[in-house]
Formats: sequence, structure tokens, C-alpha cells
Amino acid sequence: MDRKILFVCTGNTCRSPMAEGLFKQIVFRKERLGLEAMSAGIAATNGAQATSEAVEVMLEEGVNLSKHRSHALTEGMAREADLILCMTLSQKQFILAQFPYLGPKVHLLKQYAGVISGNLEVQDPVGSGLQAYRHCVEELKLSLEKIEEKLENA
Repeated sequence: MDRKILFVCTGNTCRSPMAEGLFKQIVFRKERLGLEAMSAGIAATNGAQATSEAVEVMLEEGVNLSKHRSHALTEGMAREADLILCMTLSQKQFILAQFPYLGPKVHLLKQYAGVISGNLEVQDPVGSGLQAYRHCVEELKLSLEKIEEKLENA
């Protein structure tokens, strides 16, 4: 059975597309069939490109985001997803306020990965330079590896 994972951030131009791209890379590398990744933003404008910094740091990881175009989160996308992983608590709260019936499948990404200490949010690197983007990518990779293992063992 296919499982659809939806990564959500604010504008769908850096964190959630980076998470989507990294997760697809992990799934491909581990030859995991049946896991599909998507991304969206709670305040996204449809069709915006990924930030130039996101494109640059993801190329360093072997993932090309140059063709990514943003998507605003829709109820249909949220319903279709088996698991919705948010970058921040406010994004999770927004989704639950809009679609309260989705509660069991909406989580903070780092919390779902099993991170129990430190900041449970993935900070927005927009406007903070390439180092902030690289730090964000490292945070995402650690969590996404754990999430893939968790889903593999589920």
C-alpha cells in the first residue's frame, strides 16, 4: 500500500520542498517502494520558485529543486496524505484549526522523528544566508532518516 507524506511549511519555497527532496532521495537510495512525498505551504502562492539558497544547498546534496513550484495547502492534499509533517507548531495549529478531523495524522516533523529535546521546530532560513540553509538541511536529514526507519518498521 502506498503512503503519502505531506511536508508543510509557510511558503513552500524552502523548508518543505527541501524536506520533500531529501525524503525522496532517502526513499530512492533505500529502494523503498510505496512511499511518496509531497509538499505545500499554509500561506503559499501557487507557482513560486524555490529560493535560490534552497536550490543551491540542495544541489550540494544531489537534489535539484530548480523546477520546484510552490503549492498552497488544500483540503484535498491534506485528506490525501497519510501523514502530514509540519515545520512549526503554528503551522500544525493552523492545519488543525482548518481541518480538525485530520488530528491523528498531523505532527511536528522533528517530534515525529523522535527528537525529544532542544528546539522541536525547523527554523525558517529565509533571509539568513547559506549557512542557515545548510543547518536546516542537516536538521532535516537527521529527522528524515529517522522518519523513514519509523515508517519502514510500522
